Amino acid sequence: MEGIAESSNAQLNAPYAERWELLKDIMVHLYIDENTKLKDLVAMMKARYQFYASEGQYKTQFKRWKIGKAIPAKKKEGISKTLQSRAQLGKSSVVLYKDRPVETKNIRRYLKDQARREIAIGPSLINGTSDLEFLSGHALQCGNRIFMNWNVPYSVLRFPKARAEDHFSPFGQAATPMSDIVAVTPSSNFGPSPRNPPSPGHALSPNNAPSPLTVAVRDKMKADRANLFVQGQHARLLQGMNKEDKSLMTDWMHQFWQFSFKTAKNWGRGPRKWTASTLRFGDFPARRLASLPSSPAVNFGSPENHDYQQNIRKPGHDTIQKPTSLCRWSIHHRDTVEVDPEWIASPPPVEEADVDPNDESSWKPWSSQENIQQFAVHLQENLESNDFSNMEVENLPILANKVARAAEQSPDQLKEEAFGFSIMGRNLLLVCDMFKEAWHKDFTLHDVFPLHLATSYLDGARTCCGIFETIVRKLPMGEASATVRKLYTNHLNHTVLDNLMIAILKAHTSCAPATVDDAFKKEHRFVGEEVDICGRWDADSDCIRQLQALGNPTIPFEWKHMFCHTSVQAISHCIGILWELPVAPDINTPSGLFLKRCSNELCGLKLQLRPLHTLVVTTVHLAQQGCKGENLFGMLACLLRMVTSGANPLLTAHISVKALLSSDDEQGCSHSELTPLELTREVPKDLVRSWSLEARTGWKVFCAVLNLCDAEWRSRKEGDMSSDDEDNLSLEIWCPEHAISCTNQKLATLWAAVQTELVTYRRLAEGDAWISPNFNMESLLESLNGGSDLAIGLVENDMMKEFCSDCGIFYDSMNSITLGTEEVSAYYFSNLEDWNRSTFIDITE
Repeated sequence: MEGIAESSNAQLNAPYAERWELLKDIMVHLYIDENTKLKDLVAMMKARYQFYASEGQYKTQFKRWKIGKAIPAKKKEGISKTLQSRAQLGKSSVVLYKDRPVETKNIRRYLKDQARREIAIGPSLINGTSDLEFLSGHALQCGNRIFMNWNVPYSVLRFPKARAEDHFSPFGQAATPMSDIVAVTPSSNFGPSPRNPPSPGHALSPNNAPSPLTVAVRDKMKADRANLFVQGQHARLLQGMNKEDKSLMTDWMHQFWQFSFKTAKNWGRGPRKWTASTLRFGDFPARRLASLPSSPAVNFGSPENHDYQQNIRKPGHDTIQKPTSLCRWSIHHRDTVEVDPEWIASPPPVEEADVDPNDESSWKPWSSQENIQQFAVHLQENLESNDFSNMEVENLPILANKVARAAEQSPDQLKEEAFGFSIMGRNLLLVCDMFKEAWHKDFTLHDVFPLHLATSYLDGARTCCGIFETIVRKLPMGEASATVRKLYTNHLNHTVLDNLMIAILKAHTSCAPATVDDAFKKEHRFVGEEVDICGRWDADSDCIRQLQALGNPTIPFEWKHMFCHTSVQAISHCIGILWELPVAPDINTPSGLFLKRCSNELCGLKLQLRPLHTLVVTTVHLAQQGCKGENLFGMLACLLRMVTSGANPLLTAHISVKALLSSDDEQGCSHSELTPLELTREVPKDLVRSWSLEARTGWKVFCAVLNLCDAEWRSRKEGDMSSDDEDNLSLEIWCPEHAISCTNQKLATLWAAVQTELVTYRRLAEGDAWISPNFNMESLLESLNGGSDLAIGLVENDMMKEFCSDCGIFYDSMNSITLGTEEVSAYYFSNLEDWNRSTFIDITE
């Protein structure tokens, strides 16, 4: 036998116990290097060396010597990761373990077993949030979910920098001092030999197809990625991919997001099934990605080789049609009011064959309604079939069938995802049905943050406050795991009221996300920007899809307009609905926005605002960075709504105006304890002078009304609190007729006029005023400063119905929050008759 030394007298004549050590090198060479089977080794040692031992004795001795062909599981996983890393660089590999080549068939068997075992386990969807530092985009702002997070394509997405410990290096080819695994590229110097036998696993397959080992490595890598995906570790998943795999993964999941959103939005009417064709993904190709210098020579599923992302762009694609600046709106009305049935009645159901996906006028209600359980199953089935995508499953950098299997085996978690899409799509029937399910199962809904999600996707034109109101009223009370109080603050310590302030800034200013929270310093966009609160665009609108395909991370400022009546009405309704509840959260809960710390190292005090302070800062940003024509009428409405809901204007907060409005690099403390009114007086005069005339007027009105609120609450304190209770500023006087906070006659009259303005006037054409002639901000300011009766046309001309002089509620209203025109108007003077831009919503008691 070549390579085997001749037997010596010492080996033949030594005592039996000593011969094991004398023959050790020969045994190990035959068993390990020559890969001799154990029974053949027994025969060879007997014939050539007259050494007699049973297979059991050999096993015992090899175990004592720590010699074995089996590779420990941890070492196999290390080999797997090394092969995956090199495969991403397009490198074939030969693996040495303890300086000996590893049989490729053993590696392949391990890789296949692992992939099959993981799929069989069916991992559950994990909906807990991770360390905020690893989250971004939708996951950071709305909570870490599995499918809901992928609301933008790769051309828009920005990825956080990877931490060194989050992934192994793909460039390591030599062993570390403590490593016994080495992977090298096969070469002519690494050819067949007794120590390196030829292996069919490394041979080229016919037509240069990937070798069996390459296929096994690829499938194991895809299985590992699927496991990370269903665990919600999306940042880690993407950090382990090259640029082109990131693109494939992100765009595939964004297509599923678009499919889920479109399906949720229209569930119950129109097409029953949306496909890649009807979703028109081919009409919105992303720009071709430039390869990185380190891109591998061979990529699994390079997007440049697939139809979904072509380099040839359609004519005119780079020209995005700017949406109209004219709002749509919702009209709340009583069932008893006569409205043209053409605009509100449900058309008769028709068969799907009669539905044109591109013609919404042909969409009719389904003949049979399906619930949220069926919606969730529909999502899972499409994950399995991949009908929603124009990307081939085999070209994806992840095992799609593993993701579909995980979803199938986690029905409750998938239903919560379906609930999230129902909120984002503003489908009232699906949202209601979810709460029917919640009565039978313990859905916590905590990690979905439904109240924050609803306020991130407010739609004042189609549903107004409807989705938010449904969630608020359907959530359980008492000690349940999901109540309004428990869901009022999210993982970022943002309250629902904070989220409404964000909704104002994202829709009507040029403010960046980092303006409101340092946690957003890496963010380029606010969640929910793809849905316009005024109804001018939606996440599935062509203009948004074109914008995202071109890589624009945020809505262009020129698309936005001032804080209009449609938006104000939706925001105001949400505030009123939340604090109309008997078990509402404390409206004076400290805010999580604009949080700062004293720069003095010896102090370091947390500078946290109260809700009315946050409203003041939001008003300043709206005046400073808002759109043309901004008059701050909307902030006046929010102020009055918050005060009538119980917001206390006398509560103080430690505030540094320098830190809030610019930067604070002073060594000493620059903060002081201020009320909201005192904060308005600290806003630099030069800053205010830089605003437009409309914004300056609106700011003066806002400050004057806040001054009235401050004075009213101080009079209550002085008249109704003893000296021993001076520090107790939670005093609240309720209207004797209505269960809301009492103000005074002037504030009540102003609040009634603001509500009437909101339900009777809209800007109908370009060039029209944003506020009706019946509500003049300049005249109002003069009357506030002069101490006279309010100079508002609605008041002076007796245009309003009777209202409570203590709180401003209309006596004829069925619901004090969502008012109808007929409930506030002494006679008809509304201009909302453009039915093509109107949506009618029934008022409920």
